[in-house]
Amino acid sequence: MKKTIIAATFMLSSCGTLINGSTQDIIIQSEPAGARVIIDQQDYGKTPIQAELPRQKRIVGRVIKDGYIDDGFVMNSSPSRWSTWGNFAFISLATPVFMAFDVVTGSFWSYKKDSVFVKLDKE
Repeated sequence: MKKTIIAATFMLSSCGTLINGSTQDIIIQSEPAGARVIIDQQDYGKTPIQAELPRQKRIVGRVIKDGYIDDGFVMNSSPSRWSTWGNFAFISLATPVFMAFDVVTGSFWSYKKDSVFVKLDKE
C-alpha cells in the first residue's frame, strides 16, 4: 500500500508536463487567407495554419501578404491549471521539484486562446 501511494504521487505530479506537454496547438487565420505567418522570427507557413507553439510566457507574431499592410499579434500565457492545482493535489516533499520541472519544460504555461484571427488592410 505504501509503495502504491508513493508511485501514484510520482506518476501524478508534474501534471503540466504529463497533461499539457511543452507545446500548444494554435490555429492562425487571416483575412485574406494565404498570408505568411512569422512567429519569433520563424516562418510557420501561410494561413490558415495550425502551429505547434512552445509554451512560454510571450509569443510575438507577424502576418504579412503582398498588397496588404503587415499586422501582428501577441499571445501571453499564464500558469496552467494542471501545473498549479495538479501538483498541489498530490502534495509531497517533491512538489517543488515537480513544479520546477513543469516550468523548465514550458508545460507550466498555457495560452488562454487556441486561435488567432488577423484582418489585413489593403495598402
